Amino acid sequence: MQILASVTFVLIWSTGFIVARAIGDAPQTFLFCRFLGAALVLGLVCVVCRHLVTRLPHRLRLWKPAAALVGAETAEPGSGVRTVWTLLLIGALQNGAYLCLSYFAVVDGFPAGIMALVGGWQPVLTLVVTALVVRRRPDQAVLLGVGVSLVGIAFVLVPGVLGTAGPVRPIHIVLAFTAVTCLSAGTIWQKRVAAHPLLPTLAWQSLGAAGVAFVAAILTDERGADFGWPFLAGLVWSVLGISILAMLIMVHLVRVRSAAYVSALVLGAPPLAALEAALLFGERLSFVQWTGTVLTLVGVGLVVLVPQGSPPELRRSR
Repeated sequence: MQILASVTFVLIWSTGFIVARAIGDAPQTFLFCRFLGAALVLGLVCVVCRHLVTRLPHRLRLWKPAAALVGAETAEPGSGVRTVWTLLLIGALQNGAYLCLSYFAVVDGFPAGIMALVGGWQPVLTLVVTALVVRRRPDQAVLLGVGVSLVGIAFVLVPGVLGTAGPVRPIHIVLAFTAVTCLSAGTIWQKRVAAHPLLPTLAWQSLGAAGVAFVAAILTDERGADFGWPFLAGLVWSVLGISILAMLIMVHLVRVRSAAYVSALVLGAPPLAALEAALLFGERLSFVQWTGTVLTLVGVGLVVLVPQGSPPELRRSR
């Protein structure tokens, strides 16, 4: 099931930057609507499910798992002010800052496929922080997979930087790496709220991301958003598919595996995003860049196929 969940997550996550190209010239307004919509949907689901679950007979097999999912048997995860701020901060980093910066770069002309491939910075940060702070070393399969993937990402980025394929401006690189740094911090901090019910946790985090997008929309002075079919279709998919389903899978995998595992999985989305961008928007990658795409997928495969019976890929150093 973990392999199926991992593959599903990568497929859904890869569509994020494709949506950025399709929504027009108001990315921050779009993200605010997306995050606020996700928070409202998740909040409503929690209220309805908690109301139903608490009235189910205790003898029903699904009662306890469902109650744990929405927090029906425990105190509301946001009952403590410190918990609320922690969840809001994680959402502000992992979704808000990451996507607001990324979407700004893509709308400004940074190729969606290359923007996604800069995600290679996330596993590096995650592995370094884990090794230094938690004093754990990554499994050899994870190290090998990340190493192969980073070589592939270098193959994709270098031609763009040198001007031989795809426009890459220095400001785009700065925005991209800052965005992925925020994503890494949020992913690592997910472990701090692992004991809290999943759906309310995501609702609070979506609200935190909405706050960042609201501020970003004001700072960029966005006006005249086109609420046509591309905007609305992208919004529905982003709320239900990416902000809810993909984030549920991501948080679940962080809890049952590790942040490093999820960080490595994220490397699988950029090659798919590059392929989708080529098919939908005519973005073209050179032979060297496509070679890097294949290497990136191979590296992700090495991580995903770590035997499930073994300990988590992060083991204590001796």
